[in-house]
Order: sequence, then C-alpha cells, then structure tokens
Amino acid sequence: MEKFILILDIIGAIAFAYSGVVVAIKHKMDLLGVILLGCITACGGGVFRDIILGNFPVSLFIFPNYELIAAFITTIVLFIFFYLKKDMSFFEKKWFKTLNTILDAIGLGVFVIIGANVAMKENYTNWFLVIFLATLTATGGGILRDLLALRIPVIFSRHIYAIAAIVEAIIYYFMAKNNVDIRISTVFCLLFIVLIRYFAYKFRINLPHVELNED
Repeated sequence: MEKFILILDIIGAIAFAYSGVVVAIKHKMDLLGVILLGCITACGGGVFRDIILGNFPVSLFIFPNYELIAAFITTIVLFIFFYLKKDMSFFEKKWFKTLNTILDAIGLGVFVIIGANVAMKENYTNWFLVIFLATLTATGGGILRDLLALRIPVIFSRHIYAIAAIVEAIIYYFMAKNNVDIRISTVFCLLFIVLIRYFAYKFRINLPHVELNED
C-alpha cells in the first residue's frame, strides 16, 4: 500500500509541478523562476503542514524527498521542451487538459490523505486540525504559486477544488476513526475526488460568486 501511495504521490507531484511551470512560463519567468514555481506548487503544502505541526526540518529538506525530485525533473524537462519548441498549443488540446485534470485530481487526493495521515500519526485527534492540515497539504502549494505569480489563487475562483479537498478530508478522517481498512478508504476517497474534479471541469461547475453590475 505504501508503494501504491508513493507512486500516486509522484504522479501528483508531476501534475502539480506542470501547473507551476505553465504559470511561470506564461508570466515570462526565467529558469530559476520556473524551477521554484514548479517545485513550490508540488511541495509547498507539505511545508506549511510541517511548520504548523512543528516538524523540523520540514519534509522538503529530508532526503530522499521523491515529491521534490519528481517536481524538479519535471520542471527541467518542461522548461527545455518549451524553450526549444516555443509553443504551448499541444498542452491546450482538450484531451490533454482532461488528462491533466485527472492527474491533478489524483495528486490533490493523495496529498489530502498524506496530510491527514501525518497529522493523525502525530496523535492529533482534533478533527478540525486534521481536516485543515489535510486540505492545506493539498492546496497550499497552489496558493503559494499563485501569490508568487501575483494572481488570485485559482482555488478561490475556478471549478470545485478546495471544497472537494475539504470534503475528501472529512470522509477520510471519519473512515479512519471508524477503523475502515486504509486500502478501502484510500481508494474510495481517490475515486471520489477524481469524479468530483472531472465533472466540475467537464461541466464548468463553480461555487456561486457575486456578479456586480458594471455601470
């Protein structure tokens, strides 16, 4: 089961790193900016989680960090690709966006589970803390990415994202507290969040927001 989670963790880190690279390139950042934004998107949530828990050094600096390694390799490969090709049209194809949405959802779901497990292994039983840390682990990197790129965090403006992570964290926490087999709870929660994110993307489902009259 740990190897399964590790594989999904790496897939999620690659998907998150990809989103960071795209934002960095669209904002005309240099190689350092691309690497930092890619790696921060993949690993930033875990850093926030460890700081809140008082775990030092944070997991980002403990070798081997497979998330960081996967994110770093992804950023370098993508930077070279875009630098030589100078075209992002391939990544704008509908099928690729759908695939990336699914991979991103897998990463989101895995990071929620990892965040919840880290908190519970520290013997924190407060449900709010566990759910908060699980959600922060999954979304913190994306928030930091957008803040560094000087834009409103995507999770506050497009599709069902943070809410899906929160609901998954709640489900996973209560399944764990009721001693549901970790394999069952993990698969169930991953399927849940992938389906939620896919349908939110496909049907452009968003949370309601205020539409001001432009007079």
